[in-house]
Amino acid sequence: MPENTVLGATIETNRDEGYEQVSKAPKPSERIRVMEGLEWPRKVIVVEPIRDFDLEDFVNAIMRIRPEAVYVGYDNYGNGLLEPPLTKARKLVDALKQYTRVHVKLLRPA
Repeated sequence: MPENTVLGATIETNRDEGYEQVSKAPKPSERIRVMEGLEWPRKVIVVEPIRDFDLEDFVNAIMRIRPEAVYVGYDNYGNGLLEPPLTKARKLVDALKQYTRVHVKLLRPA
């Protein structure tokens, strides 16, 4: 691949439970595993639409991927997903900012 290629994945949560009820995508754990295993220096993660998560586990999973940037935002299409409280989403953003660039998109009370 060209050197300027950036590989990315949407990983909305670290939780697999009940995921098949809201998405046909591979489970979050599978996407995390695949992104971790990619030997490529330029990766990004999109946490949108954000779903409820386990803060420490999710931050650690994202950091193992070593993304150059993370995009975080709530569902802006009214799909009724289980979203984290705004304070928890902000904690995620703050924790990730210690390791990488974070682009905050739509954040609002869940």
